[in-house]
Amino acid sequence: RRGGPPDKQVVLVDYKVSKSGETVYKLLSDFKGYLVTDGAENFKLSVRRNGLCAVLCNDHSRRRFRKALQVVDKDKSSIARTAMHWYGKLYRIEAETKHLDPDAIRQAQAVPVWDEFLAWAERVFTEGVAHGRTTEALSYLLKNREGLRAYCLDGRLPISNIKSEHVAKTIAVMRKNFLFADTPSGATASARI
Repeated sequence: RRGGPPDKQVVLVDYKVSKSGETVYKLLSDFKGYLVTDGAENFKLSVRRNGLCAVLCNDHSRRRFRKALQVVDKDKSSIARTAMHWYGKLYRIEAETKHLDPDAIRQAQAVPVWDEFLAWAERVFTEGVAHGRTTEALSYLLKNREGLRAYCLDGRLPISNIKSEHVAKTIAVMRKNFLFADTPSGATASARI
């Protein structure tokens, strides 16, 4: 879990045997506010019970279009390529917010791009898509539209949860390298470290 004020960021790592919704809820039971995650189902219980605003990671959505693009022909007019173009616009806007007022820039620039992007995605999805991976990518985008664009609600929110994923990846690499981390007590020790 990441949080805290911008000048005092905190990262807390816990190990639990299960990734169930109840497990996540126990970790977040008193939490209120924005919850930045991937689209995994196990976060939905906490979102519902605590009235949280789910902010979903756009890297997860964008990655689905990238995978679709890798297997479809390299036609410049492909649906996956067009979706990657939309995401390119959104990430360029986000890069501009680094040293400026993210709230104002997102409202003026990102929100209109999202409106156009989602209208395009709905139209294309309704017309029908022949390619399975592209269909799955569009379906994920449309199903999670509110959470994917929720970062625009507050300038402190990231477009992606990549920083949290890097923490998890570091722990996963350690687990493979250290003999003691293959048990619940070893994993708990790794989380504390």
